[in-house]
Amino acid sequence: MSLGLNIRTNDHAVVDEIRRLRRIGARVEVPLRQIGQRVVTHARRRLGNRRSEFGSSSGRLARSLTVEVHDDFVRAGSPMVYARIQQVGGKIKPKGRYLAIPATSALRRRGVWPRDLPRASMKFVPAARITIGNRSWIGPALVRAQSTAEEVSLSGGQGRDARGRYASKAADVRLAIGEVMFALVKAVTIQGRPYLLFESQEQQFALRALRSYYQKQLAARRGGG
Repeated sequence: MSLGLNIRTNDHAVVDEIRRLRRIGARVEVPLRQIGQRVVTHARRRLGNRRSEFGSSSGRLARSLTVEVHDDFVRAGSPMVYARIQQVGGKIKPKGRYLAIPATSALRRRGVWPRDLPRASMKFVPAARITIGNRSWIGPALVRAQSTAEEVSLSGGQGRDARGRYASKAADVRLAIGEVMFALVKAVTIQGRPYLLFESQEQQFALRALRSYYQKQLAARRGGG
């Protein structure tokens, strides 16, 4: 499910500034986009400084954040399916038997999942020693199997996986034989850690942006008159 933060305010000062802009015929979308970009910039910073119990992230969530401007509000959000649960928290359950968690930073950075690799490159181990980030446990995992001709072709980034798809994002992911590639779990509980916020700093920025834009528009109209 995607996530969107609709930035609205009941602050009378901000509302008055928007009304003043509309009275002179100025485009309210311009300062609203600035406000949305400010929220996204701070959100990316929060995500970049975050380390989870499972280690560093791929950074794809931060890169996916976008801004949509509407008539009277701006929306900042992400289309990523896990964007909402990262913001508000929740429990993830598998559609099948297990959820796969990439065990190495290389797999996480490239966004590689079991479906992206040939089956022969992995082996199921019911009780492997798993360490991800600051967590360590014994449990089921997919570990690196012996090399196969198909996997060697993948390492150059030009081969296809067992389903005939190009798997360039798996290029140069090299692991030792027997190394855990993916931990397999029944469910994962994610603690919500909001990254999209519209707090006092952003609210003050919104007021400054609206007032500054109003003054520029008013000066331009006077000069043109």
